[in-house]
Amino acid sequence: MTKKGATVYVDADACPHKETIDTWGAGKSMQIVFVASSAHASNKVYEAETVMVENEPEAADMYIWNHVSAGDLVIADDHGLAAIALEKGAAVLSFRGKRWKKGDEEWLLAGRYAGVLAKQGKHRVKGPKAISLEERKLFFEGLEIFEAGGSESKW
Repeated sequence: MTKKGATVYVDADACPHKETIDTWGAGKSMQIVFVASSAHASNKVYEAETVMVENEPEAADMYIWNHVSAGDLVIADDHGLAAIALEKGAAVLSFRGKRWKKGDEEWLLAGRYAGVLAKQGKHRVKGPKAISLEERKLFFEGLEIFEAGGSESKW
């Protein structure tokens, strides 16, 4: 799954694992890119490249969409971005350690659509629960599987 010189794109606006990803990626041959909107600017310094985009809806997603290619990894919880990345041949890892794969696009887009309808209907959408220790382990396992060039059966 991992291609030589793969890039890991992180939808960094809400990513709870930036320090983990940065530590994991240090010294590796793959490029790590945190993509965040200017509204989420931080004075934290990372080894990973940081790309700041306009403070517009979907700006970080659009940057990733325009740069990701087959064999890359996208780390995001945005279902629309995940579906697009899968269509481009990238692997996708959610913040909770879910490893999305080719064939999951329809489910991801259905979830995205349901979320849009809820927002349009002015329904209050409860925020996600805290990430569990097990989900953190799954997330790190996903990074390791990607780095090792994990087969489709493992991913």
